[in-house]
This record gives sequence, C-alpha cells and structure tokens, in this order.
Amino acid sequence: MNAPGIAASSPYDQPWLSLDEQVDHLAARGLEFDSREDVTAALTRIGYFRLTGYLRPFLRQRPGTPEDDTYAPGTTLEYILRLVDADRRLRQIILDGVDRIEVSLRMRLGHTLGEVDPFAHLNVSTFDPTFVRRYKYARWLAGASENHQRSGEQFVRHYAEKYDGDLPIWALVELLGLGQLSTMYDGLRDDLATPIANDLGVPDRDLLRSWLAAINDIRNAAAHHVRLFNRYLVIAPMRPRNGSVPVLAHLAEHPGAEGHPSGGFRIYNVAAVIAYLTQRIDPQSTWTADMSGFVASFPRHRLLGVDSMGFFDGWMFEEIWRG
Repeated sequence: MNAPGIAASSPYDQPWLSLDEQVDHLAARGLEFDSREDVTAALTRIGYFRLTGYLRPFLRQRPGTPEDDTYAPGTTLEYILRLVDADRRLRQIILDGVDRIEVSLRMRLGHTLGEVDPFAHLNVSTFDPTFVRRYKYARWLAGASENHQRSGEQFVRHYAEKYDGDLPIWALVELLGLGQLSTMYDGLRDDLATPIANDLGVPDRDLLRSWLAAINDIRNAAAHHVRLFNRYLVIAPMRPRNGSVPVLAHLAEHPGAEGHPSGGFRIYNVAAVIAYLTQRIDPQSTWTADMSGFVASFPRHRLLGVDSMGFFDGWMFEEIWRG
C-alpha cells in the first residue's frame, strides 16, 4: 500500500535477512565495529530498520553507483549507539516539557471556562460558530464523551454516584489528552481563548494555537519512539511577528530548508517554544537547563553536529536559553 499522494515506482524486492546476514550487509557497507557479537546484540535490541535510520546521515555514494550505499570512513557502531541513546534522552526531555504544558493547559481551560459555566463544554455558545458549523465541535465532544465513559478514574466514579454523571469542565479536562485540549482551545470563542494565550505570555490566540499543534505533533512522535534528533517538523510552530515575543524574535532569522513542504524546520524551533512556555508556567523549571545540557553533551562526529537538530552557531547566547 502506498502512502497518500506517492505513486508506486517499482515492486519491493528486498529479501528478508537473518541476523548474520544483516551483520554482513552492514560490514559490506562500511560500518566499523569491534566484533560481530556487538553488532548482533545491537540488532537484537534495536532492529535493523531502526538502526540503519540512524546511519543514514553517514551514507556516501561510491563512484559508478546510482545511490548512496556506503558508510563514510569513521562510521562506527560505538558512535551510532551513542547517537541512539542521545535520541532517547531527547525524547524524554521533550516529553517532560510537553507534560508541563499539557497540565498547565488543562488548568487554564478548566478554570477559565468553569468561571463562565461549570458545564461550558456542553454549551455550543462557548465555541466559535465556525467550529460548531463544521462539526468539529460534535466530533470533539464525542471524543471527550468516549474518554469519560471509558475512564476508570476514581473521581469519575464519584461524580457518577453522587451526581447525574456529567463532569464539570475542570474535571473533564483531566481526561483529555493534549490533542483534545488543543482542539478544544482551537474552537473557543475569541474572548475566552485570547486571555488564556495572554496568560501564557502569547500575544494572540492564533500563535498559541499554532504552537499547541506543533507541540502535540512532536509529543506524538516522541511518545511513539520516532527518531527525533534530525527530524524535520511535520507541523512547525508559527514564528512570532514584529518582536511580539522578543526572546523568540531570532526564530525569524533562521529560515528552514528550502523546498521542504512543512518549512524545513528542525527540533530547535519547537524546543525554543517549549522553553518559552515552561518558563512562563514555572519560572523555577529546569527544563531549559535540561535541554541546554543535552545539546552541550550531544555526541559530535565530523559528519554530524547539533545543526542536525537546527541548533545554530551561538544558540546558547540567545536570551531564551539564558533565562
């Protein structure tokens, strides 16, 4: 089955390989290692397909061959395994930052809407008419209701036993994931959405909406153990305009890769946004220091550096990373 929008070129004809054959194949392509046992252990732990994903930046084209099929000299198993471990650490740091943002967004949605009506989420007037007309509200509410019905949380049983079963908004938000929270925020009336954005130091709702979409996308990638360090963002966060967020003004000075469908931005852009929001949510948060420390300790190679993540020369001097 082909991915949508991608035409088939030729049938897949690559054979299944035993672990020994996989080791032979990697050796033939130039991977350097101390022992076959080390490679077999890595393949058993990580898998051939995933391991070769981390090797892609080191592929080189041999004279007379139509495509990159050889690893550059100095491409060692020891370094690749360090890179795999670094990527795991990056996913953990990203998820830690997302956790802080998600919990804070739950609080702000529950508190802001609860002041209007404890059951504001059941009232279509809470939402922008366009959100309602396009059935986005109905789909969102159906998903939220399904979460409610499937939940085994003690507080859900409490409400079911003591009241009629409906949850007030400040309880319901505890059952929603970041994607559902983002969709809910996206659909709010402007007079409800804008104060939430402003409270987080974001000048307008459209900017926060874009940031939440990008953060949710990178959260999903990290949660599903996708290779993250050199990933192009599928959804890139909008860059603030006209100095509206001064510590992020530098994002406009670093364009993404030309011709890339989503802008060609790397993890740096969403990391800077997470740093900004976590600092606003909790000035005592160590998230920015954790990310800075990770980048400083990223395993360097003559063919691979922190620019693979979008971190540019002098990034550490930007105010967002000194806060």
